[in-house]
Amino acid sequence: MKKGIRGFSLKLKLTVFLFAAILFITSFCFHFYRHITILPEDRLIFLLLLFGCFFTFAALFRTILKNREMRLARESSLKYELLFENTGAAIGIFDTNGKILALNKQNAKTLGGVPSDFIGKTLYDLFPESADFHLNRFKKIIEEKKGQSFEDEFPLPGGSKW
Repeated sequence: MKKGIRGFSLKLKLTVFLFAAILFITSFCFHFYRHITILPEDRLIFLLLLFGCFFTFAALFRTILKNREMRLARESSLKYELLFENTGAAIGIFDTNGKILALNKQNAKTLGGVPSDFIGKTLYDLFPESADFHLNRFKKIIEEKKGQSFEDEFPLPGGSKW
């Protein structure tokens, strides 16, 4: 987790704030409870209000943390998307059946089109003679959970490329 000002994480700061707020509200309520005459039938309402304050602060705490995590995930996703789209390497994302889920612009340009021309097609549609070879390679990578880099010759409309 990232550290905030003076080395304390945001989660720790929010936790301290939450407990300080609960302590303040609790002490205020008990002070109020001792100095004001509360009828016995109103005590339940008073305790429900006290617990309501606690759960409101807890929900606020969870919301703040969830929003922060979502913002960090969006920022991280945007960085990878920028890298995917702006790299000079041809990158493709395929499912285990060889269906093209995503291609970057460089890969689509190499294949003679734009990414939307290829999304949803399979390796069998583009390279029927070598699709089985590539699918077996992809399955091996998935099984071993280890990335690899390859340079293969592909027959393309403008001539074969490596």
